[in-house]
Amino acid sequence: MTGFVLVGSQYDRVPEFLRREVEGFPASPEYELYDEEMRELPGLACAALSAFLERLQEAELREGLSESEARSLDDAYQAIEALSRGEPEVQNLVQTEIFENFQALPKVWKAIEARLGPSATALLDDWKKRNADVAL
Repeated sequence: MTGFVLVGSQYDRVPEFLRREVEGFPASPEYELYDEEMRELPGLACAALSAFLERLQEAELREGLSESEARSLDDAYQAIEALSRGEPEVQNLVQTEIFENFQALPKVWKAIEARLGPSATALLDDWKKRNADVAL
């Protein structure tokens, strides 16, 4: 895996970044749900990543993952951490298109929270404060 570094104007490059850095994501049912043009929208790419990560995290807890799936899950967490260190527009994507789209069961949410990196955890904490009325 290459290093997770986003430079310059990051927002428009998020879909390409996710396709490049998250093994299995481009061929996932969550990503393939959208047509080619829609896949280039940063918000939809992040929403698809949210569903992808949630599915893999739930599967890991339920039955375990193959080696390839485990790498994909790790890559997804690393990508979220990298995006969480990005420019404010990109951080907003993490909060509004990844965190807000999770539909996980409580035990899956706990597993997700436990695996988030420090920058993503800080964004999640901020998102929770601003959305205290939303049940996780």
